[in-house]
Amino acid sequence: MNSGESKLREINNLKKVSNIQTKEEIFRILSDKHLLDIYETISRAKRNGKTSQFMNHRREDFNFRTKIDGVNNSADLMRLWFVEIRNPNSNFLVLNKDGKKICLDEINTNVWNNQKFTTEYSWDASFSGCKHNGMPCNCLKIRKPLIDLSELN
Repeated sequence: MNSGESKLREINNLKKVSNIQTKEEIFRILSDKHLLDIYETISRAKRNGKTSQFMNHRREDFNFRTKIDGVNNSADLMRLWFVEIRNPNSNFLVLNKDGKKICLDEINTNVWNNQKFTTEYSWDASFSGCKHNGMPCNCLKIRKPLIDLSELN
């Protein structure tokens, strides 16, 4: 390989590295773009007496070039971001129109990673079959009140 090709390859490698974003940059972008919308959708569902809400998100919004450990795809990144925005002391919380920090600390999330990139948000509900409650997971969550085991006795 001649020196011109070598220099071009080095420049291309530098461009690739500079496209990689840090966790802080990504989480700030995600919070600014999505957190208020998610919060308002959940609030509306709560006012209507629901204990869960499904939202489809754009997978492209969670598709970043990054080297965050444990993040292999958009769903992994979304799950990690949810862990962060459940923390009341997070630097990535945004303010609502009343000036209060939005934190999803009492919200359970289940990122399906399906074609429509659906996420289930739930609150005030007990789940069985998931040992990851309160942590990011992709377990199938079954509500305890919906299971009638009396017929098995």
